[in-house]
Amino acid sequence: MAELVRHPAEAPELGSAMADVDVRRDIASVRLQLESLVAAEPPPNGLVAIYFGLFDAADEDGAEHLGYNVAGTDEYDVEAGCIAVSEESPWWPKGRYIASDTLEAIKRAELSAAKAGREKAREAIAYSGQLGAGMLVSRFASEGLFPSLRRVVGFDSGDLALLDE
Repeated sequence: MAELVRHPAEAPELGSAMADVDVRRDIASVRLQLESLVAAEPPPNGLVAIYFGLFDAADEDGAEHLGYNVAGTDEYDVEAGCIAVSEESPWWPKGRYIASDTLEAIKRAELSAAKAGREKAREAIAYSGQLGAGMLVSRFASEGLFPSLRRVVGFDSGDLALLDE
């Protein structure tokens, strides 16, 4: 990672984007969204993991966002690092999309770096910034909501990280 961004001053977009984000309030907001979702569309028995997915998204006006959703699966191979989540998954709730100010700030930082022509900073923010923020928000917002299930955060295109066992 040191080759991508050597010093925080080399990625001012991230600090600027995060300056106005109250991460604790955002985690509480995501927690409320998850509690409402679980109450409205309870996960079925037989799940082995809850998956928090990150993906590139755009609104009707073409503005880019960091998409964030939750689903449950009965297929997760810890050793291979593979998880099967799709609309055929046992828990694919209609209300699966979650709003997070922290993740939106990370996306703003990525877009700011891109606009400034800072491709290495954009790459670092797009990967490690998104995954790290997704892990932070998902871990604390979902704590205790899915007992005995593994919680996984990842990009819908591939890489993922196990939050706990």
